[in-house]
Amino acid sequence: MSRAKVPDNWPTYLDAPKDSLLALGVISLVYNQLEGALNDVFYAVCRMSHEQAAILFPKIQNDVRIAMIEHALEWPEWPSSLKSDVLFFLKAFRICATNRHALMHSYALGITTLEPSRLVLVKPSRRGEELTSSVDLDELRGVADAMHSLIPFGSFAAATASAFWRRRATGEELNIEPWPQAPERPPLPIELDWQFRQRAADRS
Repeated sequence: MSRAKVPDNWPTYLDAPKDSLLALGVISLVYNQLEGALNDVFYAVCRMSHEQAAILFPKIQNDVRIAMIEHALEWPEWPSSLKSDVLFFLKAFRICATNRHALMHSYALGITTLEPSRLVLVKPSRRGEELTSSVDLDELRGVADAMHSLIPFGSFAAATASAFWRRRATGEELNIEPWPQAPERPPLPIELDWQFRQRAADRS
């Protein structure tokens, strides 16, 4: 049985530009890759095996994962440059995750008439209020690009942390500075702006 041809204007039920919908899809997929880099940092810094991390990582939330990494970094023998790289990755990851979660838990309210047009999104807060943000295509692409640029930096930090533990196991000098040169740090991601949305009932 053949499927019906998808119309060129699909989806007709969302009032949003196609390019913006594509960007949201890219954000969703690239975030999964970024979370994989966090997993690498998690098991490397916390000195776990791949098997241990594969069991624990999916069962805990990002705040717990990050707290465990930060706790492991309190050990005084970590090289300062490596510790700084890992902390930068965690700071940037938090912003990327905040952006991704806000976008993926929002709904499209419409499009502004300004040029360039902006997609108006609404999401609930934890207190039950509604928050709104209007984002243009460049901002959505910027969210995805920031995640993508952070992935190799996190992977490098994870590999270097694993090398640190191997060096410690063989009795080599640990706090050698400079530690292997990390890739250039990507710019810190920009957190999207969400504002309290006043409901019609509140305005009356």
